[in-house]
Amino acid sequence: MPKRIKKKKIKKHDLKEDQFLKGIEELIVFYKRHQNLILGIIAGIILVAGGLSFYSLSKKKKELEAQKVLVNLELQIGAGRTKDIIPYIKQFIEQYWGTSAAVNGVLLLGDVYFNLQRYDDARKEFEKILKLTKNPLLRANAHEGIAQCMEEAGDYGGAIAEYKKAYELYPVPDMRMNALFQIARLHEERGSFQDAEETYRKIIRETESPYWKEKAQQRLSILSGLRQAAGG
Repeated sequence: MPKRIKKKKIKKHDLKEDQFLKGIEELIVFYKRHQNLILGIIAGIILVAGGLSFYSLSKKKKELEAQKVLVNLELQIGAGRTKDIIPYIKQFIEQYWGTSAAVNGVLLLGDVYFNLQRYDDARKEFEKILKLTKNPLLRANAHEGIAQCMEEAGDYGGAIAEYKKAYELYPVPDMRMNALFQIARLHEERGSFQDAEETYRKIIRETESPYWKEKAQQRLSILSGLRQAAGG
């Protein structure tokens, strides 16, 4: 009687190993067929990553360079070069457009125009700032610049409104108090003495600075004396 051959029982572990090897073989075949495409994709990813890194470093370098040029322009203005500095500021803004320093350059140009009594040109530059940045300090400076231009034009009501916007935006307490003081001063210019007194009292309530408290109290005393002299 022929001897029966005992069949080997296939275990799940062996089946999984076969499937794994089959998967590896299919992956090798796929790679060989699409080798150029795969290598191209990998190279593309490396190039993009490297490009982004280079762009980031280049942007930082440009910003630092722009800040140095801006400081130099400010020093020249401080030394008395005002009239002939305008073309250089414009060139700086154009060359470094896209940097935060260029936005500061627009503000600087507005200040130069204002000091040259070119109030319409100054106001245009200050209004540009409001479109270019969300930075609260720069926006507050722009509103204050617009307020000063409006005051020069005799529009005290408009100037007060702009100073109020500056007051709301300024992150520095002294700057906020200065904006309030200018509001009170303009109320006096308009003859709105009650509004002026209320604003001076607001300064005294809000500030911890002895300087601003004293200035506001002095104006309150003067206004009180004027009112008494007028029989009010």
